[in-house]
Amino acid sequence: MPRTKIVCTIGPASESPETIRALITSGMNVARLNFSHGNHQEHGERIRIIDSAERYSPHERYLQRVPSREVAESVAHAACILAKHLEASAIVAPTYSGQTARYISRFRPTQPVIALSPNKRVVQRLGLFWGCMPQLVASPASTDDMLESSARSALETGIVKRDDLVVNTAGHPVGTIGSTNMIRVKRL
Repeated sequence: MPRTKIVCTIGPASESPETIRALITSGMNVARLNFSHGNHQEHGERIRIIDSAERYSPHERYLQRVPSREVAESVAHAACILAKHLEASAIVAPTYSGQTARYISRFRPTQPVIALSPNKRVVQRLGLFWGCMPQLVASPASTDDMLESSARSALETGIVKRDDLVVNTAGHPVGTIGSTNMIRVKRL
């Protein structure tokens, strides 16, 4: 799996919907806005264009990638496939190091990835990964606590609502980096 991020600066020369779609199709991971040019209204319009162009991302191509034989990455891939098949509203990924959310992001699911971490630095970094909506949360005491608090935290983000179906990844034992080894599907 490639680990390089493609960061594209969007400005007057690259703001057309066609150009944004071409950048996404070519593998853009991050759209960066240069605030030294333009005003708030122009930047808002660029953000709207980027959001609308995202639907042209070749999601299927990324889902067809074969994960490594690492359990956590295979679980992340399976979560993406399951979320697509069930038309889930989001993938919820509790993570201490951010690795689970990064694995999920590599497969570019159409659903948002609600990445929940008790680590502020991890939350700040996850904002740079495809589809990740990071949220700072308290450390869970157990696997059951993690699954229940994940559902509450996902609802609190406003990204999902009651009765939405979500795919939740989890790891046991709780708090062990790299232990993602479970998937749970839950109707909120």
